[in-house]
Amino acid sequence: MDEWIYSKSDNLEIALALSVCLDSSPHKYNLVRKSRWTSLFSQHPSINVIGHPKEEDTVIHIKCEETLPFNTKVEVISQVLGISCHIPKDPAFHLGNTNSSVFKALSDKDAILLYLTQQGCQQLDLFFIDGACRLLIEHQYQVYSVGDFSIPCIRGSQDYRSLLELDEIITLIRSSTALITNDAELSELASLFSKKSFLLIQKDNAYICNGSIVTMPSQVSNMILKTIE
Repeated sequence: MDEWIYSKSDNLEIALALSVCLDSSPHKYNLVRKSRWTSLFSQHPSINVIGHPKEEDTVIHIKCEETLPFNTKVEVISQVLGISCHIPKDPAFHLGNTNSSVFKALSDKDAILLYLTQQGCQQLDLFFIDGACRLLIEHQYQVYSVGDFSIPCIRGSQDYRSLLELDEIITLIRSSTALITNDAELSELASLFSKKSFLLIQKDNAYICNGSIVTMPSQVSNMILKTIE
């Protein structure tokens, strides 16, 4: 009888916490397929199969609050799996080499990634983000749009929207200079990778960038430049 792991949540931090726990596990498991997670676990040595269990199979349910700190997520999942887990200083997924020509073109560049998604917040002031990115480009930084195709490409950025899989985006974050995003999950993940991340949340006629209220694009670009230069 096979043992399957199932998580109701597809939160990226929970996925990373599970990956860390599996690194310490002497056992191999199957993983119930979740569309967002498939590429993140397809290369993990402790995962045999990603798919769907049979009725007679044992399913281990991972129940973990998304708001918990990362280390606590790891502790909760390790208790469910019944293992003792070491939390590394630099947690990582087991991501395979990609043959994507787009990924190869980007992976050797020291870039600022711009990941915007409709799910990140209700509304986006693209003119505001455009202004901040143009100022970064004036300082000789390359900005690569790698988010949803449903959001127009920011002028001046190089357009790679919807051309990369999630595992490729995560790999690029690890090698990039910084990440600009309205996706809180991806921003938190970047922070776990010790990467500079700038989370933009629109509120009324202003933005909140990493907790600070900003009303002008130059405030965002200056905040980024002071951090990365």
